[in-house]
Amino acid sequence: MSFHATGNYNTGNHFLVQLSDKDGSFASPFLIADTATTLSSEVTCILPSHLPEGNNYRIRVVSTNAAVTGIADIDALTVHDRPDLGADTTAYIVCQGGTYNLLPLYNTSGFTTVNWSTPTPSVAPAGIYQLIVSNVYGCLDTANATVKQDVAFWTGAISKNWHVAGNWSNGHIPTEKTHVIIDGAATNPCEMTGNDGTAASVQMRSGGYIKLLNGHKLLVVGTCNPLPPSP
Repeated sequence: MSFHATGNYNTGNHFLVQLSDKDGSFASPFLIADTATTLSSEVTCILPSHLPEGNNYRIRVVSTNAAVTGIADIDALTVHDRPDLGADTTAYIVCQGGTYNLLPLYNTSGFTTVNWSTPTPSVAPAGIYQLIVSNVYGCLDTANATVKQDVAFWTGAISKNWHVAGNWSNGHIPTEKTHVIIDGAATNPCEMTGNDGTAASVQMRSGGYIKLLNGHKLLVVGTCNPLPPSP
């Protein structure tokens, strides 16, 4: 948008472009542009990610030095919110050749169009898939879903404790879908303390071992052949 600055403004002045709420009130305006100048200017405005639906939004310009509040635009704006699928996600299959149902990962109810990059999202093998949706106004949102095996290499970077996420290369504690690899090169050896553990498989390599202390157990539930390689 462009604005015309009348009067005199001092060095260091900023012109702030503000957006009202959906009812035209500037009691708590949204800042949509900020430019450091003393002259009339043209600026690019960026709306917040999500705004309530409304047809009475207005824009005004405020200066900081001298402090002047401009007159709000007489023309109201209509804002339609865009779809919001949320963040990209990762889904895990246990064995090579397994598939995952992508459909429950995102809530797509109420959208005008729903398109996956695969024709069979209910049986998706390992890979990266994109979902594109649109609403009644033609606004789009996209999200990516990665399907892969969960492979965790024991680093022991923080402690000996199996149940500390920072000790694993994938950043989380192994689950029944995680293929664990332990060798002797880790900073700390691996110990099962405090709780039992679960994994899809466990591979011991190059002097690696795990101590099960205080009667705790490690339940290995997978039946994959072959096992995945190191991450």
